[in-house]
Amino acid sequence: MDTPGIYSLSPYSNEEVITRDYILNEHSDAIINIVDATNLEHNLYLTTQLMNLGIPVIVALNMIDVLKSKDDVVSVETLSKMLHCPVCEISAVSNECIDNLKQTLADTLEQEVKVDHPFIFTGGVETAVKEVTELMHKEGFKAEGATDTFYAIKALSKDTGIIPEDKLSQHIWDRVDALGDALDKEYDDDVESIIAEQRYSWIKTFINKVIVKRRKHVLTTSDKIDRILTNKILALPLFFAIIYVIYWICLNPSGIGKKLVSITFGWVISAMIWASTTLTELGCAPWLVSLVSEGVIFGVGIVPI
Repeated sequence: MDTPGIYSLSPYSNEEVITRDYILNEHSDAIINIVDATNLEHNLYLTTQLMNLGIPVIVALNMIDVLKSKDDVVSVETLSKMLHCPVCEISAVSNECIDNLKQTLADTLEQEVKVDHPFIFTGGVETAVKEVTELMHKEGFKAEGATDTFYAIKALSKDTGIIPEDKLSQHIWDRVDALGDALDKEYDDDVESIIAEQRYSWIKTFINKVIVKRRKHVLTTSDKIDRILTNKILALPLFFAIIYVIYWICLNPSGIGKKLVSITFGWVISAMIWASTTLTELGCAPWLVSLVSEGVIFGVGIVPI
């Protein structure tokens, strides 16, 4: 089943809800997680969520051809070791290594590989997740379609779409609220953001070991401009300088602003008349003449003015 492309299992969009519900309710035998190899750190966030489902995961590193064109390399072996799951390089555009991915899927299904993904949470989050898991066990809550860790996280995040309030007794929810409040105080953030931050922190512990850059990154012209315009020291002075120049041009006593507007407006009108005359002589329909001259040329040309 090909589910909608998403970056997270958190229920912020219809696509995420559809994908999450399908994975939880349809008891999938395995999941192929297609990851953009050129933006690995960001895309592995979803992978860490899939790891909590207790379903065999195969990570397919897509756009590997683009990565190679930059002379960068992903250590598949290291990534596989960190994620505790198979990792394959592919290129969906050129169908590169697709057969290898199919074979990996077949092997995973045939061998009935035991799912043993790493526990990635630390500190107060680790303590809270483990306590909620124990409380749910005592309550007799059955984790269907995912691991206890997944449901414990959803309980702490108050995701009632996964765990309706009537599934756990009130004293359990009271304790979950207390644990959530404690995390808020300890990390000075809401529970969902805290958990997301710990996922990214775990990814950062190995991402530099996984991606090997063989050549120094060459800055593009756009990158160089961005470095100047977004510089923490120069950004605001440059902004005010640009705004000042714009106002100076528009309000200068010499009328330079008005002259520029007048010249530009004249060019637009001339282009509109030329287009209208030319298209009429060519026998074009009146609606087409109006569309090109008044809609396209005048409409677009007047925007800068």
